[in-house]
Amino acid sequence: MLKELRAAQLAALNHGTFRAPIPGRETQMVLTRCRNWAAAGVGEIKIGDHPSNPTIMIQLTGVDTETILANAQAVDNPGNRRRKIRELLFEALGIADRDEMYLAHEIPWRGTERSFQVLFGNVRELTTESLTAKGGQRKAILDFPFDEPGHTPADDIARLGSFRETEPPSRTLVWLPAFLSRESQKDLGTLVKLADILKNDDTFHGYAAHLSAIDQVQARELLRNQRIQLRRRVVRYLEGAYGVDRPIPGSVDETHRPENHFQSLDPSFTPEPPVGVNLRQAFEHLLDQMLPSQYPAHPKFEVELKPAALRKVHAEVARAVQSPDGRIIVEKPARPLMRQIAVPLKLGEMGEEPFVLWEHWYDHFNRRVSGEITVGKLRAAIDEPSPMGLPVRVQNLLILYYADKANRSFVLHGGPAHPKLDDLRDELELRERTLPSPETWDEAVLRAGKIFGLGVSPLRNASNSSELADKLAALAAPKLEPCQRVLDRLADLYADFAIAGGARLDTAGAVVALVRGLVEAGDEHRIEALASAAVATSFEAMGTSFKKAEDVGEALDRTRWELFQAIVELTGEREVAARSLRAQLVEALTFDEYALALGSRLARLEGAAIRLLAPPPVVPETPGIEVVEEESHRELGAEAAGALLDELRGRVAGTPDVKVDLSWKLYRETGGK
Repeated sequence: MLKELRAAQLAALNHGTFRAPIPGRETQMVLTRCRNWAAAGVGEIKIGDHPSNPTIMIQLTGVDTETILANAQAVDNPGNRRRKIRELLFEALGIADRDEMYLAHEIPWRGTERSFQVLFGNVRELTTESLTAKGGQRKAILDFPFDEPGHTPADDIARLGSFRETEPPSRTLVWLPAFLSRESQKDLGTLVKLADILKNDDTFHGYAAHLSAIDQVQARELLRNQRIQLRRRVVRYLEGAYGVDRPIPGSVDETHRPENHFQSLDPSFTPEPPVGVNLRQAFEHLLDQMLPSQYPAHPKFEVELKPAALRKVHAEVARAVQSPDGRIIVEKPARPLMRQIAVPLKLGEMGEEPFVLWEHWYDHFNRRVSGEITVGKLRAAIDEPSPMGLPVRVQNLLILYYADKANRSFVLHGGPAHPKLDDLRDELELRERTLPSPETWDEAVLRAGKIFGLGVSPLRNASNSSELADKLAALAAPKLEPCQRVLDRLADLYADFAIAGGARLDTAGAVVALVRGLVEAGDEHRIEALASAAVATSFEAMGTSFKKAEDVGEALDRTRWELFQAIVELTGEREVAARSLRAQLVEALTFDEYALALGSRLARLEGAAIRLLAPPPVVPETPGIEVVEEESHRELGAEAAGALLDELRGRVAGTPDVKVDLSWKLYRETGGK
């Protein structure tokens, strides 16, 4: 075959390409031989990556690369060989290699991500601490495929036997390889040298300094090709050594080959030879085998349990709890999630359209937990009688379902708490709560939104009821004093100006009664206090009065009411204007804040009162004309000018014998001096 390759090489005139002409199954044998030659140092042979019809290229060169490899002999030592094996092995296993003793590696399992600690080390030298998986962790240990002279895999097996005799069981899987043969280790050493030679330009030029610049270019290309082929070959050695594939003849030490590559330090788990076409698939299958022994009751979810999916399932389950018969119609987009998550969790049954709630977990928790019920107790009960190993969010979903079903709210250190699916602390206590009637709840939800602007879930359960009650208390307490101050001040003004009554005062009184009722009501009666409170005008009017209480109170305090008292006493030619101004004041004090903003109106009326009380200007008399009022205004914007014209229109319309002279000037400020 080599002669054929050389002939093809010459025919290609120093650099050519040909495809292996041998048809059928013999092609693979030829390809294997070519790869072996390329890996063994025939860098002139280049083999493409096409899986079924690879290209073989032959390059004529007279460059001697052996001297370069000889120059790198010092880097071929046990430490570098171990590092190279770790690099190749972790890359083949799909493990992100970091400079850490224990690496975390995750695999998907039944819709969840499961983490394993991975350790690459010589098993016979490992301490008990290194062999032990603590707590709920799982550990996978990969042994070296070679050792110091005089040691064999039997020493590693003996170390595991000693651990089993003296230490408690540990969720640790140990992968014992056969040792690589001398020839395989020699190839590994060559690969170590090639890695250092080709590390960067400086190292290559240092090792190849004896070659000319042209020869260095050719030598680098030959060594790169040799490294590619040798790397593939060493990975094949590892697949055979670790029992994933049949070893290449002569690649492992058959005299001390372990009978069982896969050892468990947990007697409840006996690993089976993994199924996989490569190291990564075999490794993941091994890890996958460990989990059912740890979590025998874990559901087989058909979808990844992402937080968004769990929140959607929780919303549908909470809705089903509210239904008298536990039956709801699920919208089409959510149906697959209910089948893939809720059904395996035994929360209910998903039909073509309806979802029917089950009471499996409600009954389970009632049987398993008694006395003071806490999240921690419920969480522990999930794994009885067999561990399920559910992710925390999924456990939280079951606990929230139980809280809704049992009409229990959450309490932390004696005070209310409102945990979410992503945050459910073990120390939270679940206490029974009396729910308001459906009618009371619906009315409270409506009023909470319209009066206080609170977005409230329409689902009537203990958690939502407790949360709404707490929000109402938090809103009402700081608002009682400003709302009461507005009510008291309005009552005084109504008396001062002989105002019989008005919507603003009625609304303010209703708001104070509501807010006081919310503050004084107990936690479980706050919902009823909101739903049954008297509504003097409208929800919207009460909401505006509540929100603007501070602003209205400040406006009432800063207004100079003595000015309005003074205009009431005006007579003569200013009496008509005084009556008009008082009427506007009464309108401002009696209209709801929802319909008329009091602050801006009082400011404008205060200015009008000041002008009305000022001494009238001396003007020449015009025969037959009585000047009722004369004012001037400067620097008015559009809104103020419009308001003034509206006021004049109303006053002229009320007194037909009064006429108005208008003059105006439109101008803009240009910034000039």
